[in-house]
Amino acid sequence: MENLTFNQLQLEQASNVAEKENVDSCNTSNKAVASIHKLEMDLIAAKEEIIRLQEELLASSSNESLPRPEESSSGVELEAVQEAMQKLSEELVSSKISACEQAEKLKQDLEARENKLRQVQSNLLLAEKELDKKFQATAAYTNMKKILMQKNNQIKSLRKKVENLGGAVGDEEEEDTDGKAGFHV
Repeated sequence: MENLTFNQLQLEQASNVAEKENVDSCNTSNKAVASIHKLEMDLIAAKEEIIRLQEELLASSSNESLPRPEESSSGVELEAVQEAMQKLSEELVSSKISACEQAEKLKQDLEARENKLRQVQSNLLLAEKELDKKFQATAAYTNMKKILMQKNNQIKSLRKKVENLGGAVGDEEEEDTDGKAGFHV
């Protein structure tokens, strides 16, 4: 009986570990989705900033012809805008790369956790089978099985007796309906 409770405890522990890992995996996945969403929002904001800067650049270039060397403040502003666009473009590319890398990492982590969960589930199933096998080998189980078999055999023989008596009683009742009185044994 101690082995039975110990094995049940082991099964419960394995089940709890698998459940905890599944919850951890879900939490990690949710965090990754939130992080990817944040990166996408940053990406959209960066694209909007690039579009705004490009529009400003087009507007300033259409209002003015090519900057003259005398207009050093306009040239400096143009260079600043171009540098800002370059930086935003680089940030956009780097955020895309990091988002892809993080998504791939999370995908691999999820696959690893799923594999581990399958392994724990198979170990749990194996442990349950072993526990059932051990239980069937116990004296209490074999005695119970033996008693059930005896009772089933008794029920079968009693049913046969009832059937035999029922058939005889049924014949007597038919004779009674014919006008003959009495029971025949």
